[in-house]
Amino acid sequence: DALAAEEILTLANWCLLNYSGLKTPVGSAS
Repeated sequence: DALAAEEILTLANWCLLNYSGLKTPVGSAS
């Protein structure tokens, strides 16, 4: 259960970083 929660948090963080990156000029340029 703890492992599943950690995986979900990791996935959420990855999505958040990607979303933020796409919104920034640096992210879209890269």
